[in-house]
Amino acid sequence: MKKCGKCGMMMTDDCAFCPSCGSSMDTTTKTSGNEVNYSSVQVPQYMVVQAPQKPTNGVGLAGMIIGILSYLFCWVPVLDLILGVVGIILSGVGLHRKERYRLNGFAIAGLVLSIIALVFSAIYVPVFFVLLGQTT
Repeated sequence: MKKCGKCGMMMTDDCAFCPSCGSSMDTTTKTSGNEVNYSSVQVPQYMVVQAPQKPTNGVGLAGMIIGILSYLFCWVPVLDLILGVVGIILSGVGLHRKERYRLNGFAIAGLVLSIIALVFSAIYVPVFFVLLGQTT
């Protein structure tokens, strides 16, 4: 048994490299009459570097949430108008800030949902008031 000089792990005598840290053993071994010097073998070492991440686009996320709410409440006449306009404004601001933030798909989704909800509201609100006027 021999001990690694770098990490101190015990290993068998025939090991050329430490199984724990990968450092080479300073030994010379005979293999079929030829000497192989394991101390001259270099083990490649790799370093993993994580790229810095951009912060999330909170305004775009808020625009998407408001867009979803305006789409869900498109049957409520005044509430949909308010939510749709606020959703379009927040999503537009989120798209404008896209180069500094990640997750810009939220801003796009909020913009699309807000526009669809306003189109539904533009169709539904006149029909609602016409029907309301006929019942009185």
